[in-house]
Amino acid sequence: MAVCRTDRSNAEHFHLYGDPAAATFWRSALKPFQALPVVEDGAAEAFGFDAEHLALACGSHGGRREHTDRVREMMAALEVDEDALHCGPHLPYDAEAALAIECTGGRPGRLHNNCSGKHAAMLALAAHRGWDPDGYWRLDHPLQRRIRAAMAKWIDSEPAKLRWETDGCGVPTPFQSLREMAAAYARLARSAAAGELGPAAVVGAMMAHPHLTSSSGREALAVMRAGAGRLLAKEGAEGLLCVAAPVEAWALALKIEDGSRRAVGPALVAVLDDLGLVTDAERRVLEPLAEPPLVSTTGETVGAIRGVTEGGRDHAAAG
Repeated sequence: MAVCRTDRSNAEHFHLYGDPAAATFWRSALKPFQALPVVEDGAAEAFGFDAEHLALACGSHGGRREHTDRVREMMAALEVDEDALHCGPHLPYDAEAALAIECTGGRPGRLHNNCSGKHAAMLALAAHRGWDPDGYWRLDHPLQRRIRAAMAKWIDSEPAKLRWETDGCGVPTPFQSLREMAAAYARLARSAAAGELGPAAVVGAMMAHPHLTSSSGREALAVMRAGAGRLLAKEGAEGLLCVAAPVEAWALALKIEDGSRRAVGPALVAVLDDLGLVTDAERRVLEPLAEPPLVSTTGETVGAIRGVTEGGRDHAAAG
């Protein structure tokens, strides 16, 4: 895990846990940055996307009606159907929504894909810029080149020189260190707090409508509900979570090495406690994440998962 804190002079200070060089793919944690050009280039305004639509563009949603209806509105504004989305169908992340489909003998569609809002926003940007939507998911498409150009503002590496691979929903995602991810989120949060157009719109949408950015039972949603407008959180697949506080200008990036979500909550709460990054009220809301029980198949509690913060190290910005 890497934590980035910004002082009054905008100098960045890092506190690292685990492997200082740990790196991983951004996966869905990249979505707020992928959404920025949609706002900055005028596509969101051109197609009438409001804060709820922007939240969906940044979300890994649960596939509930409140999610799919908003994405359907985006598609209607573009005058295309869900077949235009490159992301494939999967059962909703939300257990109730998935059960409703299974019990009626139905099949999930592309709108149920947790990334459908992101793909709809990408199609909007392509349409607004006059780019052929065919292959919008490919690394060499003008849309993906625009996203890479936008990333240059937030990271210290040159985006074109990073390793990019295909994410689960079919679009490119880069490989970077957790330290670089934490710094990017801290910078995004700081710009949002300063009122910069793109960051303020994207971060504001996510924090105003956290239920549209994630799904029930996921750590990102729990953090944003606990923060109640103070904390931004975005998960990525395989045990990745990024959290930021715009006003306080700090952010963290956490990755569970084996890719399982089971330790995300305990690790997160342990570090938040270690560095004093949450209020007492927020900590009480996050308590269920701190030490989840391990339950046997007979229903007996046989243990718990606990986060340990041994080995945290302060690093200078240039270290």
